[in-house]
Amino acid sequence: MHEKGDRAGRRPLLSLVAAIGCGLLGLGLCVLSGRLMLLLIHFVGEERALGPQNVYRLDDGAVLLTNPGAMVMWMLPFLALGIAFLIAACVLALRVLTRPKRERSG
Repeated sequence: MHEKGDRAGRRPLLSLVAAIGCGLLGLGLCVLSGRLMLLLIHFVGEERALGPQNVYRLDDGAVLLTNPGAMVMWMLPFLALGIAFLIAACVLALRVLTRPKRERSG
């Protein structure tokens, strides 16, 4: 059986692991927001997302997307979510690292 002090000793470690995971997820979302934006635009449809006048289809099958303002708007949800995860990770890590150590009674 686990003692109560043993479980209490693991909580900060688990919280720190959760903070690191949350931070890595947020960083990944921020870094990959451009690729996620392209995936979302292709899923919705280029013409629908950017306007038909801003999409040029070439003979070799390539697609030119020429509306950077709209593309940035499609990136913002991923950036916002990534920043929210980074803030949550920082708050959780600071809370774990600045928690005063309680003396064990026993």
